[in-house]
Amino acid sequence: NLIYSFLDVLSTKEFCLIEKETRKNILRSLFDGYHSELRNKVIFEKNRYYLKYTSLLLELFPYTKIICCVRNIPEILNSFEHLYHKNCFYVSDLYGSETEGFKDGDVISRSHCLMETSGGVVFKSLTLLRETFQRVPKVIHLVEYDDLCSNPQKEIDLIYEFLGKPPYKHNFSDVYTDNDHSDKLLNIPDLHHVRKKVHKDEKDMILPNEIIEKYSNLEFWKTSDLLYE
Repeated sequence: NLIYSFLDVLSTKEFCLIEKETRKNILRSLFDGYHSELRNKVIFEKNRYYLKYTSLLLELFPYTKIICCVRNIPEILNSFEHLYHKNCFYVSDLYGSETEGFKDGDVISRSHCLMETSGGVVFKSLTLLRETFQRVPKVIHLVEYDDLCSNPQKEIDLIYEFLGKPPYKHNFSDVYTDNDHSDKLLNIPDLHHVRKKVHKDEKDMILPNEIIEKYSNLEFWKTSDLLYE
């Protein structure tokens, strides 16, 4: 949002004559100021919408790399549906407004909402990833969720290789991360919950067949020749 706000301001009539290099310097100073205590370090940012600004990031920081965990789409929708029922005391805007009929709708309407072409959170993430992957595939490293759960050290070693950094042996039985604050802001507790031990949480499939069939085979990365170049 901060990046978009600056771009929005620089696009107004008052600043339309500012040259490209000056614009780059202004936006680069934004990053430098925000990360002033982390100079000369590798910085990891967690935001799927950075895919929207890949061109901007590569202009500012040509060494930018993106790591994205990917998963079967019906499994993602199934996970959201489990969260919906787990958080029955919360109402999230993730499923649209009451007038759209999603907050109090059924599993079909909730799944369609997440895959809505005009801004569903799952569809938007998928579209941004596909667009960026097709345009600059060498900038992106994809990590299959199932592979990460079954062999985390191998997948982490591949990430280090992608980053050009020496590998490090992690303890995958003692993982800690805290996302409670951001999840509560979304009214979806445990949305980004990470278990202490890395393993796949096998959830019962509670989606109807029509949803599974409709949103199957959208995983473009499984068939893209770019993965094997």
